[in-house]
Amino acid sequence: MNILRHTSLALALGLTIAAITSPVSARTWNMFHGNPQHTGYTSCDAPFDSLLDWSHATTDSIVFSSPIVGPDGTIYVGNVGKELVAISFFGQRIWTFQAEGNFRYSTPALAEDGTVYIGGSDGQLYAVDRNGNRKWTYQAGGPVRTAPNIAYDGTIYFGSDDGLLYAVNPDSTLKWTYPTADTVRCSPAIGPDGTVFVGSNDGNLYAIWPNGSHRWSATTGGPIKYCSPAVSDEGIVYFGSYDGFLYAVTGLGRRRHGLHRLGGQAPGHPGWGSRMGLLDGRDHHGIAGLLGR
Repeated sequence: MNILRHTSLALALGLTIAAITSPVSARTWNMFHGNPQHTGYTSCDAPFDSLLDWSHATTDSIVFSSPIVGPDGTIYVGNVGKELVAISFFGQRIWTFQAEGNFRYSTPALAEDGTVYIGGSDGQLYAVDRNGNRKWTYQAGGPVRTAPNIAYDGTIYFGSDDGLLYAVNPDSTLKWTYPTADTVRCSPAIGPDGTVFVGSNDGNLYAIWPNGSHRWSATTGGPIKYCSPAVSDEGIVYFGSYDGFLYAVTGLGRRRHGLHRLGGQAPGHPGWGSRMGLLDGRDHHGIAGLLGR
């Protein structure tokens, strides 16, 4: 079992990728944490060493936007300079899309038809085609500081600082919105049955049916921000909170494992493999793991 831990990034002015095997064997990592459940799990072997293969300079900092990888090995990443950049497996620039808002916080997501979705600080969800051209934008009521997620039916889910979770169709029409009581700065995860899970600064994790109706919510002792949930194949939801706890909640909204104290704030993103969920945040004082079945 391998948990994808880090992709090497030069956060100042460029993107750096460690050596990989070949573009033929490159595996798709088409959204934040690799899949709609946000497990962060891959069966691929890690590189044997950290030798630099190439680096590619962009015009501004790459901060919280993680790179994603398409099925042909193309790498997509956003930066603070309002650019979405497509880079070949060999480190060559393919195209650059210029937006009105920056991509400090949002990781792109790649749909099966080659459309790239990414949220901007200007409150727009951008849809960019495989050639780097704008297809459409959808205007939310506040900045988009989350990574969009794509359901198996093509629905795009994302949160905004206006406190809403948005569900948008691939043709840019609004499917529904779901209100929370504060800003949404967590990327939504999608369970095996299509349930959407998202945290809010109001301290609640919300479970929402695919039609936009409320399923259940779980309350924590602090804001849930910059800590996107991960969902196991059994439907167990793992997430952290600024109260310093890592939570494991069943698909019915019941706490499964009890609370696990991390010793500080937990603004990290848990990942889930076949036997263990891991969380490695920026402000807590260790790594916590919960055993699964």
